Order: sequence, then structure tokens, then C-alpha cells
Amino acid sequence: MINIRAFLLIFACCAAMAHATEYFPIGNNEGQVSAFHATWYGDQLKAMKEPSLFGAAKDRKLNEVRFLWLRSFDKAIAVRAYMSEDGPRLHAVRLSAQKDLHPGTIEWTQDIALSDRQWKTLLERLSRPAVIFPYRKLTNEQLEMTLGSDGAQWILESALDGTYHIADVWSPTSFEELKHRKDFRDIALPNFNAFAGCCLYFLKIAGIKNERIY
Repeated sequence: MINIRAFLLIFACCAAMAHATEYFPIGNNEGQVSAFHATWYGDQLKAMKEPSLFGAAKDRKLNEVRFLWLRSFDKAIAVRAYMSEDGPRLHAVRLSAQKDLHPGTIEWTQDIALSDRQWKTLLERLSRPAVIFPYRKLTNEQLEMTLGSDGAQWILESALDGTYHIADVWSPTSFEELKHRKDFRDIALPNFNAFAGCCLYFLKIAGIKNERIY
């Protein structure tokens, strides 16, 4: 006899996994995220009515990049820049306050034109090795420092000319702040300045101000 509860649980898990893989590549390698994070991030993007860049990346005509900012104590924000038939544009969305890891609802959104200069600057920043592969030059000790709980996930995605890439860093600006504390002056901290600078540029061209950065 089939256990209905077990069947429904398995079905729900499979559905959640399918939803997660729709938005992100799952795994433990560079350019992948865990199943937990894929589900979390995917739920936020779905609530924002954001498209899956991973799912659409095979289209070589697609040129889109996105910064997803998930903070523990502030509202989720996504800023996506894309090339349209009329030139580069930017779409930004902010959700209402989340409860635990469950997304809120859309409370603000905008879609505006970008200048060619802004688009080129964004692509140039995204092409830097320290932005594409923020963990590559870190030691094992530094890698351990990047694992945190409260804080913020900074997720950069790009779907350019048929290629998808993702970089996911926990609170990259926090390490720069620690450098000014006496007890950290002799410790080699991770350097995510290029990665954080690229993410913050998304906010700048979107006109998003007065947000707590962490």
C-alpha cells in the first residue's frame, strides 16, 4: 500500500528541486550553488517575477546581467541590466519585508533606459577575474572566513553570448570593515573589493540609495 504522505513529500521535494534547477546550476563546484541556496534564491526571484538567466542562457542573442541582494535584516532587491532592441535597459525590483527565508511581495519596481556608457562600464566590471572568480586566490583560512549566517548574500549572474555564470559571496564589504579593527590588523582577510564594487555599481545606475550595505 502506498504511503500517501510519503508520496506527497517526495513529490514536493522533486517539485522544489525542479524549481531550483530552473534558476541555478546546482553543485559544489565553482559557478554552482547548493540545492538549499538554489531554492532560496529561486523563490525570491520568482516572487520578483524575474526571469531565469540560467534557463535562458543558451540563447546566444540574450545579453542580461543581474545582481540579487538578499539581506538578513532588510528587503530583497534585484537589479537586472539587459540589451533590448532599443538599446540597454535596467529593471529593478524590491520586495516587502520577508519572514524567515520566505519572500515578500513586490512593493516597488522600475524599468529605465541605460546609456551606452553605463552598459559598457557594467560589462567591463563584470569581465574582471576578481569579479567572475572571487574565491580563486583565497587561502583555505580565508575561505573559512566567508561562511556566515546573518549578513547578506550578494549574487551576481550573467547570461552573455550563450554563456551563463554566477558568483555568490556572503557580505563582501564586511572584510574591508574588519581591516580597521586592531584585532584583525595582522590577519590576511579576503579581498572582495572588485566584486562588491561591481554589485554596488548596479545599485548606483538604478538610483537606489539610502540602503544599509552589509
